[in-house]
Amino acid sequence: MNLSILKQLNSLIFCLGASAFINAQTPDPAKLQAYKSKYPGSNVIITNRSENVKIDLVKGIPVVKTSNHDEFLILNQSGVAGMTSDEIYFSSFETIEDIDAYSLIPTEKGYKKIKADNFVTKAAETEGSVFHDDNKITSYMFPGLTEGAYRIANYTEISSENRFPFGFNFSSYLPLENGTYIIDCDSSIHIKFQLFNDKKGDVKFKEEIIKGRRIQTWTISNPILIKQEERAAPSRYYSLHIMAQIAYYNTKKGKIQVVETATDLHNWYKDHIKNVLTEEPSDEMKQVTDSIIKNKGTELEKVKAVYYWVQSNIKYIAFEEGINGFVPRQPNSILTKRYGDCKDMASLIYSMLKYAKVKSYLTWIGTRDLPYKYSEFPSSICDNHMITTYLVGDKPYFLDATCSFLPFGFPSHGIISKEAFLHISDNEYKILNVPTMTTDQTNWRDTSYITFENRKIIGHSKTIASGFYNVYINEAYKDLDLEKLKEVVQNINEKGNNTFKVTSASVKNVGERDSNLMIDFAYEINNYVTSYDNEVYVNMVLDKDITMGELKQDRVAPFWLDNVGNDNYTVFLEIPKGYKLKSLPKNATFNSDFVDYSIEYTKVSETSIKMTVKLRLKFLLLYPESFAKWNEFAKIMKTSINETVVLQKI
Repeated sequence: MNLSILKQLNSLIFCLGASAFINAQTPDPAKLQAYKSKYPGSNVIITNRSENVKIDLVKGIPVVKTSNHDEFLILNQSGVAGMTSDEIYFSSFETIEDIDAYSLIPTEKGYKKIKADNFVTKAAETEGSVFHDDNKITSYMFPGLTEGAYRIANYTEISSENRFPFGFNFSSYLPLENGTYIIDCDSSIHIKFQLFNDKKGDVKFKEEIIKGRRIQTWTISNPILIKQEERAAPSRYYSLHIMAQIAYYNTKKGKIQVVETATDLHNWYKDHIKNVLTEEPSDEMKQVTDSIIKNKGTELEKVKAVYYWVQSNIKYIAFEEGINGFVPRQPNSILTKRYGDCKDMASLIYSMLKYAKVKSYLTWIGTRDLPYKYSEFPSSICDNHMITTYLVGDKPYFLDATCSFLPFGFPSHGIISKEAFLHISDNEYKILNVPTMTTDQTNWRDTSYITFENRKIIGHSKTIASGFYNVYINEAYKDLDLEKLKEVVQNINEKGNNTFKVTSASVKNVGERDSNLMIDFAYEINNYVTSYDNEVYVNMVLDKDITMGELKQDRVAPFWLDNVGNDNYTVFLEIPKGYKLKSLPKNATFNSDFVDYSIEYTKVSETSIKMTVKLRLKFLLLYPESFAKWNEFAKIMKTSINETVVLQKI
């Protein structure tokens, strides 16, 4: 038999074998009930999910072709609604072929096969988004689904770029009975792969050489479920998955590197930026840059001025169509158009500084959505972003102009703790770590002065926001309508209960990157103070949002924070005439490697009480092994912030 036909047949058997076996069976109510008992609370399970990656040398070049197979079983009628449609996402680097989707509907005589219909392919654009790419979706419908039905989909994906990584996720939001991933390649092709989050060794691996082909197989049964959990890290941080790519292949002429090392990755990436590196500045570029750096005495001042100008004057719109997702547009053109994506903004900063005779470096980097590191698995899976880096000795300044209000010297919150991949020269690169920043660099300090009339709190507060807090508020309210100032302040500083109302407000340093945001406001809170007989009870912790809840024991996702930070709340309660202090709540403290917390009450005078809450969050990711300690803190915090000051009528 012709070898190519044999390969196609084997692939077909691999994808369709399980479903063909189902089709030959008679529906078994006992088997369905067994699945229901095994997966209580689940409406649908995945009985089989597999991918077969075949890599062949075509005219001396590796070509990657992946056969996908998904098989869902609907356990009850509630599972039907979510299974009636499916979608295949792909980009211009991929071609989708041989879609074979159908359902197997249980009947008394066996399973009835019904082909999927209503196939539609369209752009995957999100309405109102600043991101524009060439991704497409092919969607289709599964008619006639019912309890006990199987929903099956097979398709083939061909990649036009053999340097891209490929992979498989063994974890899912639905229970998975069996998962299989196969890489089947010519033995002259060598694969680099890494398995992530398999702490217990659940994935079984086998490698064989059969008739000149290297076949690597990974299998698993019943991996952990991905759950929708509050403040969960992206699933890549904890889901069991594998990433792989072609490292190199051998030919009669010798070894051909693809992407095995960071050097290989740099050799690929540097071609994307060669036009930026060599473009001569236009007259407009010279004129604008000269005006920006005029009267700037030091190199650092010039860098800061150029960076702030690009932040303020270039509108961020992401274009990632085809190769444009990797190649920056010409800086002269970006300057003229006044808009661009992250690569364009980075290249414009680079080119302006180059004209100003200041050396900087175009830098690839991944946002925190991606857990991968160049130092561990050098690959294009490590990055989805580009910035410019300026070095003063060993001190890097990471310049990310996509964040309009980021102060000079602050990396954007999306790249803190990540590795940056700097293009130094044609034959040199550097991998640098972006700092997390310290807790003292991001502060929220709120000082309130309150009293009460009957059950109403009457207060006045001053809030100072620095670091990332300042950035977040400025980004959210950059087009602030001053007529809606009170409404905005009310949203930022909710206190007490849902009757909280800001009666007057003023804000200073809006849009000022190098100054702390200052908010001054007066407010009222109705129905807050409680009383019994001749005693009055006041909870002085007005900012309820600071409460950090316990984490469930069965939680699998790491707890995620956007940044480390330091929150301080001080409240002075003026005791009205006719009352005196009877008792203060107990002070409480908790200290650990990842969080510090304290609440302290002080009698300032016969008519004044001071309460101070301090919360210092010192982590970006908290993993399950620390949840028990976290819950100790959460219990102490919950108890202490619900305590009340007791006043007594005189």
